Amino acid sequence: MEEIIQKSIKELENKINSITFKKKQVNFKRAPLIKLSLKEEDSEKGYLFGETIESIYSKISDKTIIENSVESNKLEYYFYNCETTRDYGWGCSWRCIQSILGTIRNILLDEEIFENTLSNFSNLINFDNRFDTLFYTYGNKDLLLKLYLASYKTNTIPEYLSNKEFAPHETEFGWAEPLIGRLILQDFGIESDLLLLNDYKNFALAPVEVFDKTISFEELKILLLNHFKNPFPVPIYLDDTILTFCVIGAVEEKDILKIMILDPNIKNVDDCEKGMYVINFDKEGVNVLDNNNKLFRKLNLNKNSVMILIPKLPKAI
Repeated sequence: MEEIIQKSIKELENKINSITFKKKQVNFKRAPLIKLSLKEEDSEKGYLFGETIESIYSKISDKTIIENSVESNKLEYYFYNCETTRDYGWGCSWRCIQSILGTIRNILLDEEIFENTLSNFSNLINFDNRFDTLFYTYGNKDLLLKLYLASYKTNTIPEYLSNKEFAPHETEFGWAEPLIGRLILQDFGIESDLLLLNDYKNFALAPVEVFDKTISFEELKILLLNHFKNPFPVPIYLDDTILTFCVIGAVEEKDILKIMILDPNIKNVDDCEKGMYVINFDKEGVNVLDNNNKLFRKLNLNKNSVMILIPKLPKAI
């Protein structure tokens, strides 16, 4: 009996050592990623694309905003717990980045006018755009600091960034705020604007100095309307440090700004198609009361502090 007990203890120690070793290898505070169980995988959904997106678009009654949104045949939609990774409650920011990367890749692949416009095109095309790949690759602070040098065109890392715990691997949350999205896009040669709406929240992971500028609701409205008038718009990533989502369309009618949301915060994967919807804001930026979508938490663009990432496609030749 004692021999059996000792064997069990030894096996347990080996498991603990293995887990510790893996954690040291990737060097992050957050617990390792959890894969869905076999039973859960049976009902697991991959990201949405193609005919499924087109079907969702067809059910949206406001056709004007569809005409001013990301094309349904280009959009990729990632949400909690898709692709067999259990990220409910913390991975919405990574899902937004996946949706942006996947959509940009589809546009560059499908539209000949972008041929030879992106120097890192082959890297983007061949990249495994999965949650775990993104998290393990771009959660590392050393890599992010190198990408910061390229993105901000500087030779030195400022103290406000080197002394800040902003990298996903060095926080217990593992979040990827819009700054992380900008640095990931930079690695593929894609430029972006990183903005603040209204003001800065002191408990944001990204330091205030990394943002290009602070804008008002009126300025945001103009940016959104112009962005989605482009022939090939891409998702815009918004984050108020609690709520994270993408805007995939915008139009103004009778002083009402209508924005189309791509919401990764889906509790039940079977409800994923409900994560694309339209919400309205009045001319002051107040969320109109007739918006009753339970997936969207209350957000007023006239006063909330929001971090905004606006990707910019390379100029077509």
